Amino acid sequence: MAEPQLVIITGKFTRQDETPESGTVEFQVPGLLRSQLYGESKTPGRFFTRSLDADGSFSMPVWATDDPNWTPVNWEYRVTINLSSYRSVFNASVPVLSINGVLDMADILPALSPSDGQAYAPISHTHPSWEAEEAARSLP
Repeated sequence: MAEPQLVIITGKFTRQDETPESGTVEFQVPGLLRSQLYGESKTPGRFFTRSLDADGSFSMPVWATDDPNWTPVNWEYRVTINLSSYRSVFNASVPVLSINGVLDMADILPALSPSDGQAYAPISHTHPSWEAEEAARSLP
């Protein structure tokens, strides 16, 4: 039985105090996948699910969403992260060209919106014009 190319999704979830999270990660196939090459179809609604292990980690094989031998190409999973202190549902692609066939969950998590929390500039973030002005003020 033929399947789209597999990519291993890995990840680790911890709480703010660095203790391991508990819960599940789920990837749902949203629609019918067909392969002319193999003469097969995969039905929609298939779930790939993993529970986090004791240290909050998981590893799970899922189908690549851009395998050229399967249509549609460039579809997206419906991803559900269901943890003890957090829940998120979003769409994500899993590229067939993932490095060594492995993709870190952090690479497909959606960006935070302003309502999700605050983002701060890194400590090394500077403004050269401000630094020049400060240096000029300190000259005798």
